[in-house]
Amino acid sequence: MRTLGNIFFALRFAAKNSPLYFWTKMLLAPLNAAQGFVEGVLALKILLDIMESGRPFGDALLFMLVFFGFGIVLNLLNNFASAYINPRGQEKLNASMNRILYDKAAALDLSCYDSPEFYDDFVWGVSEANPKINAILDNAAHLIKAISTAIMTGALFILLDWVGLGYNGAGKTTLAKLLMRLYDPTEGEILLAGVNIKEYDLAKYRRKIGAVFQDYQIFAAPTACRPPKWRTKYICLKTGGSSRPPTTVH
Repeated sequence: MRTLGNIFFALRFAAKNSPLYFWTKMLLAPLNAAQGFVEGVLALKILLDIMESGRPFGDALLFMLVFFGFGIVLNLLNNFASAYINPRGQEKLNASMNRILYDKAAALDLSCYDSPEFYDDFVWGVSEANPKINAILDNAAHLIKAISTAIMTGALFILLDWVGLGYNGAGKTTLAKLLMRLYDPTEGEILLAGVNIKEYDLAKYRRKIGAVFQDYQIFAAPTACRPPKWRTKYICLKTGGSSRPPTTVH
């Protein structure tokens, strides 16, 4: 509850102290979702309907002009927001937060600073305040975009590193590994096309998935070979080719 309270405080703070920046981010999110939906789904459907119904070519041309016009205007708005509104809004937001933190520090009894724990917590709070607020706004915009997409397409999948919901141990990596069947859920089920993923052939299922985790390593070696940790010789996976990989790492 404390985390949610902090999130709502940050949103209210941004709306009050930098309203243009706040509402620009919140309103552009559903517009960008609409552009993606129209471009990826609706545009092709409308053009096919026009051709199948035998309507004149002018109808298709008019739709394309409206569609591209909407895209151009939206791209201009996004560029204007990125170049002018967002930097000035973040600067204004950071200045407001810094002023609050300064007033808070000035009102404290100096004896509070004698406590190392209080001092460390206060310094950490000051250093993290501005990045956290900006991160919350970004994630709120992503959430609005995802919800807008869900309303238009009927499908929703969100995996956000939300401030307060994406800490270490929150389960983001575990969820990815569950989808790849590196783990199997102890309760519930994961469906793909309405079928429990446990019912698919495991080898075929995993051939459809590629993953790169945070602790990846890059080696100057053929992709068919995997160097074990602390060794120089390769362990090579079975391949159809006849070429032999190098035996040592240089």
